[in-house]
Amino acid sequence: MSREAGELLNQLREIVAQKHWLILGIGNPLLGDDGIGSLLAKELEAELGREKVRDGGVAPENFLSWVEKSHPDVLIIIDSMEFNKSPGSIGIFSLKELSSGNISTHSLPLSLLWEYLYQSGVKEGYIIGIQPSKLYPEGVLSPQVERAKQILKQVLVELVKEREIGSF
Repeated sequence: MSREAGELLNQLREIVAQKHWLILGIGNPLLGDDGIGSLLAKELEAELGREKVRDGGVAPENFLSWVEKSHPDVLIIIDSMEFNKSPGSIGIFSLKELSSGNISTHSLPLSLLWEYLYQSGVKEGYIIGIQPSKLYPEGVLSPQVERAKQILKQVLVELVKEREIGSF
């Protein structure tokens, strides 16, 4: 595992330690790097199952009932996100902190999303943001974002496997 992946894994271990958590990927795969969350969620669904991961596509609000019924302590959203880093950079951001700004994930402002999730019993929400390189109709991830997708997939699969064998 690369140093970058190891650091990301350690950050996520702290976030999900001893908690029930879910992953919701969002994005539009037809718009290049904007599709990172959706594409990664589909791969994770195939490998880990739909109990822990869902692809929310361009309408994450359609999956809020799944979140509600699952009663997670933590919801992790994966999405393309502009945060002024080099393309393919990965950042972890608290929904609570981001909800005070004008940031939105597609059709739903984060402030409304976080308020709904919190009232539904989700104690913590995070966005794993991937800095895009290009957001235009092409349907293909840039090489930098594809690399980030592979790193995240490795880290999240490892996190689930650790949980299953009880190593943290």
